[in-house]
Amino acid sequence: MMRPLSLSLERSLAASTPDRAVYRLRSTLAGLQEQAATGLRVNRPSDDPLAFEQARHWEALGVRLDQHLRAVGAARVWVDHTAVALDGLAELATTAYEEGLQGLNDTLSDEDRAALADHIDALTEEMIDRLNTQVSGEYIFGGNRTDQPPFADDGTATGGDVSGARVRRIGPGVDLQINMPGDRVQDLGGGQTAIGAMRALADALRGTGDLEAAVAEVTAARDHFIALGSEVGEVGSRLSAAELQLNDTKLQAERRRSELEDADLFDVASGLQRTQGQLEAALQTIATLRQRSLLDYLR
Repeated sequence: MMRPLSLSLERSLAASTPDRAVYRLRSTLAGLQEQAATGLRVNRPSDDPLAFEQARHWEALGVRLDQHLRAVGAARVWVDHTAVALDGLAELATTAYEEGLQGLNDTLSDEDRAALADHIDALTEEMIDRLNTQVSGEYIFGGNRTDQPPFADDGTATGGDVSGARVRRIGPGVDLQINMPGDRVQDLGGGQTAIGAMRALADALRGTGDLEAAVAEVTAARDHFIALGSEVGEVGSRLSAAELQLNDTKLQAERRRSELEDADLFDVASGLQRTQGQLEAALQTIATLRQRSLLDYLR
């Protein structure tokens, strides 16, 4: 004879506790599986509202730091090319100085000095090319007017202002001028220019000027380029320091974000194994209870 329905209901209620346990275990298992798939402990605000909010703060900081690092990288390219160009200008002036000294030798003939003058002319043309050095289509000595050559074939400015400062933000609230304006590169002071000094040396070698004075002017041009190269080197050092600090800060920001929301994959793997075992045990318990309930109902 079948048991009264009230007994079946009693058995059903008794089984409700393991049913709820199974629901919780399945929910926990799904969460652990998501953590294993994403590598994150916090995948949405509801997982941990405070941790999620703080993690977004550190993530946003990392994005801003990446922007500054890209600016530093671009500035580095500009500064490195500027340093190379100034080194080249200094080398040209040094060669001109050495040939000017040769011209002071009384044993040289007029033809010898004329040959030196021709070489100085070639060095001067190369110097003008250096003054019109480009980086990615921009003229590095053009100030803020970088879309056209700053200097004509005779070494004079092509028109427009070449004295503009190229300033870049390389960190939070940190701005740095990364260019060497063309007027500073050309101007030796006292109304003299580097190209003018080279022209004067060539003229003096041809006998139409004071050779000793011309050699002195070229010496001043050489020293001028070397001094500017040192300034650019200091800018490069500041960029290196900024890059180091930005990378260190970014590493700290990423560490803080990771601490807040990243999952410990070892713990997740252990949790998956443990929860899976608990779920299987709970399902076995439910199966046993339901089998007993059915037998009791059919008695």
